Amino acid sequence: MSSKPLTTAEAADYIGVAPRTLDNWRVKSTKLGRLVGPRWVKSGRNVRYRAAELDRWLKSREIGDDVIPPPTYSHSPPDRAKTATTGWRGRRVSTSRT
Repeated sequence: MSSKPLTTAEAADYIGVAPRTLDNWRVKSTKLGRLVGPRWVKSGRNVRYRAAELDRWLKSREIGDDVIPPPTYSHSPPDRAKTATTGWRGRRVSTSRT
């Protein structure tokens, strides 16, 4: 037997965000065509969340040392002397002040 579905306010409290955040995630999910926040169930105008789905979503958001590898750099750091005299598009920038 499943537990009672949670309202947006109850689900927001459950995962520690504002109810408006869940609303925004639903809108973004619809606009982007991909899921941004936890899955929801809609029946008419009512939006509900399952506690098991909220737990699964929270678990998918966990980050630990074993998940994020240390950064690797495939290029050398930028030459600071060069970037000081060139703009972001590589054009020469005047260094004299007038």
